Amino acid sequence: MYKWVMLAINLSLFVGLMACGGPTTASETRKQAAKASSVGIATEIEFVANNGAITGPSSSNNGWVRFTLKNNGSAEANMALINLGSGNSLESLSSYISENKGLPNWAIPSAGIADTAAGTTANVTLMMDVGEYAIVQYELADNGSSYPVNSGILPFTVTQSDAVSEEPIATVIVRMQDVGVVINPVKQAGKTLASPIKQGKHILRITNDDDVVHELKLRDMDNGVSPDQDPMWVKQRGCFVDQNKLKDSVTSAGGGGQHVRLGPACDENDERLSPSEPPVNSTSAGGVMGLLPGKTAYVVAELNTGYYYIYSALPNAETGKPDFLHEYIQEFIVSY
Repeated sequence: MYKWVMLAINLSLFVGLMACGGPTTASETRKQAAKASSVGIATEIEFVANNGAITGPSSSNNGWVRFTLKNNGSAEANMALINLGSGNSLESLSSYISENKGLPNWAIPSAGIADTAAGTTANVTLMMDVGEYAIVQYELADNGSSYPVNSGILPFTVTQSDAVSEEPIATVIVRMQDVGVVINPVKQAGKTLASPIKQGKHILRITNDDDVVHELKLRDMDNGVSPDQDPMWVKQRGCFVDQNKLKDSVTSAGGGGQHVRLGPACDENDERLSPSEPPVNSTSAGGVMGLLPGKTAYVVAELNTGYYYIYSALPNAETGKPDFLHEYIQEFIVSY
């Protein structure tokens, strides 16, 4: 019963994370990771964050471009690319953000690098179209939802070039979807959606298959810690799920406990709590800022053994609460 509940219940969001038909040896993994490191461009476009200030180049060619963000500050840093569209200015964007703590309708979210821990470097590879962009940073509201800030906005221009750039080759596929129901048979779902992810360097292909903008933040849990050990969060489809039975059901489905939905714990009245942050005892490890429907981004990441979780903190359009309170949070395990 529990394995059907685990893999075939109605979801408000489904994030499929699976190892694709990529490398099967350490040598092949290194070759693919090296290929993604250059992605057919002459130089890497690097930005540096230092306690709220971001510096870096002001332009690039179109095509596949790899952005990196080196965080030299003492707090987490991120950078989002916003396409200004036609005839809109950086000043107009800044003014709107200042008044509304959101983006105007004419601003086009174009991904970027999600929260990056102090002293670390993260990256994202994007297909960049010709146009005028802004580089914008995001902060968290009191309820845990993220919003753009008007300080430190940088101009960025993408120009036409005949140079050929190359799309990376993924080793892990991440699909951001709102599919309602997982219709795969349990065994098929177990094999397809819960294939083991091995430690080491991976190239994550992240695609937004939904019809709304999504982000995907990646966090690495501390050694020996699972996301559901946070008193505000549990592995669940509802309140007070029997954790042992849940673990057994996922294992018997072929997933080995690899991909488990997380949800807020419940109070003494069986009401879901509303935590203002995802599970603690973890480190931000990059990811992708707001990605348009139909768009794809790549992230090269060194995955350690243990628990990770992926989530979004963008405000839900209906409630204004962060998306991680609307089931946009999920754990996965990286094995030896």
